Amino acid sequence: MENQVENNYAGRDYSEINVVLARMNAFLQSGDFQQADECCNYVLHLLPGYGPAYLGKLLAEYHLKEPNDLLYTESVYTGSDNYKYALYYSEPGIKTFLKQAPYENYYLRAKQRMIGAKDETDLVVAAEMFRQISAYRDSEQLSQQCLEKLESDKQNSLYDKAESLMAEAADEQGWQAAADAYACLNGYKDSVEKRSICIEKAETARKDKIYEDAPNPLECTNIQQLQDAFEQYNSIREWKDAGQKADLCRNLISDMEKIASARQKRSFLIGAGVLLAIAIACGMIFGIIPLSKYNRASDLMRKGEYTEAAELFAELNGFMDSKGKIQECELAIVERDYQIAVRLLNEKKYEEAAAAFSALNAYRDSSEKASEAEQLLAEQKDKEKELYVVGSVFEFGQYEQDNNLDNGREPIEWIILDREDDTMTLISRYALDVHSYHDDPEGTDWENSDLRHWLNDIFYNDAFSAEEQARLQTVNISNSGSPDTEDFVYLLSVEEAGQYFDSDESRRVEVTAYASGRGADTEDGFANWWLRDNGFDIQNAAYVYTDGTIHTNGIYVYSSEDCVRPVIKIK
Repeated sequence: MENQVENNYAGRDYSEINVVLARMNAFLQSGDFQQADECCNYVLHLLPGYGPAYLGKLLAEYHLKEPNDLLYTESVYTGSDNYKYALYYSEPGIKTFLKQAPYENYYLRAKQRMIGAKDETDLVVAAEMFRQISAYRDSEQLSQQCLEKLESDKQNSLYDKAESLMAEAADEQGWQAAADAYACLNGYKDSVEKRSICIEKAETARKDKIYEDAPNPLECTNIQQLQDAFEQYNSIREWKDAGQKADLCRNLISDMEKIASARQKRSFLIGAGVLLAIAIACGMIFGIIPLSKYNRASDLMRKGEYTEAAELFAELNGFMDSKGKIQECELAIVERDYQIAVRLLNEKKYEEAAAAFSALNAYRDSSEKASEAEQLLAEQKDKEKELYVVGSVFEFGQYEQDNNLDNGREPIEWIILDREDDTMTLISRYALDVHSYHDDPEGTDWENSDLRHWLNDIFYNDAFSAEEQARLQTVNISNSGSPDTEDFVYLLSVEEAGQYFDSDESRRVEVTAYASGRGADTEDGFANWWLRDNGFDIQNAAYVYTDGTIHTNGIYVYSSEDCVRPVIKIK
């Protein structure tokens, strides 16, 4: 680092500077980063704009001992002023290294995540990291490898889960759960054969359960008990000796009916008539009507309409086993809500899952599941912070871009300009549309411009769903020469365009096919794009030219060929 840019300061004696830089290197190696930084400040006092000194300050700032450490640090240093100045003032060789270092750093971190992947999330993160730098080295191929390994691991995991369910199955529900797990594997390994086995086992368990629960016909004491037993045995008539027992129930019912008929004939005729009338009336009032309602409630219960079924059972005031049925319905409702919460957790909707489990009031393991969802949500947010760093690309919202209106809108890609905790400032990666700054040639400022109205009304409602709009933050915009504004969508100022982009090349923006079709003024596929500041008067607005240079004098506000790069802040 001692002999970098003498050509920029011809005739100067570098002996003292080289001595100070040597001391700086020694301090870096020993870990005394404060002293190393002071050496750099001394050199910059003698030679302002001396690239090696800024490189030394960058290393001291992030506690690195040598430039190659930039390739391995987990710190995000591209936003550092020392990095920008080192990149600007260094000789071509060092400048090339500094430009490549963030990509190589990101590449190595992604590769480390891929090689050391412990779970599905690590592979997803690694694949996305490689995708972010897909044009760098073999990142695109490595991203695909991550996805292929992810799919393979996922299939193996699902297969192991199905195997475990099959080994533990002891009843119809257990065997059916195993069968469903094998069905999700779409023919992987021997899943088709094992699913068939589980289905057969589930059917066997179902029939065994009905057979075991059905009462012994010889122990039934009335016709209703025999009728219930008949229905159970008859539903599995071909199973074991269920058909014989069903026939026995039917014969016993016939016998009981004959005995009852004989007893009635021995009663006095008038008494029999009166009793018969009373019996019919009681049957109508206390038997037939409640039974009809009971059957309707049971039918609703079988259909899974537990709330409506419970209401009908409650109206029966204890008729038959209606109280027990109410409890079954209430339990089924809670179990249904529990399964919904489980599904949300499996779908990685951790915030919704945590709320759903918490609402179950400690049913089964819902308290533990709620804690698990909250922990996974926190981990998800931490990994998002690591994945979405300044300069990377983030998808959010949709807007027409390929100029094919038949296939719907395309996801909008945004470049992350700034990140603070869980809030990100984004600018569209491409010039999305064409729009004048203001239609009136008399001009105006940002506050009253047609473009501001279009961004915060038409574009806002077209590009973002209600759920996405809820994530957009209101930004207090400071405007030079005009009142401050509060906007959801806005444009960069002249100052911000220089702050967020470190070169003209980085400010160049490609135009979408849609914007091009709407008359965008382009050069080699690159477009002019508006800034929000006025030019030398209110009839002109500043903009970025196709070569990336900032034109502060501006262009006529009613120009209809310049493009829009919206800026948003989301949480």
